Amino acid sequence: MKILITGVSGFLGQAVHAKLKSADKNVIATSRRGSTGTIACDLANPSELMMLLKRQAPDCIINIAAETNFGTGVLPTVYPTNTLAPAIIAAYCKQTNAYLLQTSSSSVHGSEYTFLNLKTPCEPNFDYGISKLLADQAILASGCRAAIIRFGGIFGLNGPLHLGINKAIALAQTGTRPKLYGTGISQRNYLYVQDGAAMIERCVRNQIEGILYAGGETVSIAHMLNCISATFLSGKQPEIIEGKDSHDQLVDVSPELGAYHSFQEALNDMRL
Repeated sequence: MKILITGVSGFLGQAVHAKLKSADKNVIATSRRGSTGTIACDLANPSELMMLLKRQAPDCIINIAAETNFGTGVLPTVYPTNTLAPAIIAAYCKQTNAYLLQTSSSSVHGSEYTFLNLKTPCEPNFDYGISKLLADQAILASGCRAAIIRFGGIFGLNGPLHLGINKAIALAQTGTRPKLYGTGISQRNYLYVQDGAAMIERCVRNQIEGILYAGGETVSIAHMLNCISATFLSGKQPEIIEGKDSHDQLVDVSPELGAYHSFQEALNDMRL
């Protein structure tokens, strides 16, 4: 099976690429600018994308590429990569009977709901979430063989800093105590990036189809920050700052995706 992976220069893309290459899979890696061992392809350019698909003729496509702009009024900017490209890929997969794994986002549900699964209304309240929801809908409408994985927050070394836990990990590695606003009682089930890569590999290996939800261990924000401090700062406590707690937001993890590390196990893994 020839596997095409998009977005391999990104956080999750790097982990997926490394995992599949280590398993001796026949992998074609692409990124916007290209680098050693990868093919340059700007997914925002439909002609480039269609030429790539025709030239490489993959049997499986793992689409991780995304324009992660969380601003307002940016739908025209993110639409070509986040919506149009997945629709083109889905059409190719339908025509050739190739398998598509699309990495989506829990942001398709917006930010107001506490528990996210297939029964949760899709009400994105910013443009990034809108663009991902439109992609999911285009893939489903195409009728291709596909798994759509809606990820919540993904953490790990050098993770994107818009997620507060990644910022806390990065600061702790420099000797700076993470900041805990309020009591930190709110719960999350963020996913370790290596577990995310394993879940994607599992879907590809078993050709799992449908909409799936990916998350990790459910813990409080305070627990995560205390674990980060204990792991990277020799037991120092987080800096507590007066503030308002947010509401819980949890992803209902699909059992088809397999096991995941606890939050502390993930931190231990980072130190190896």
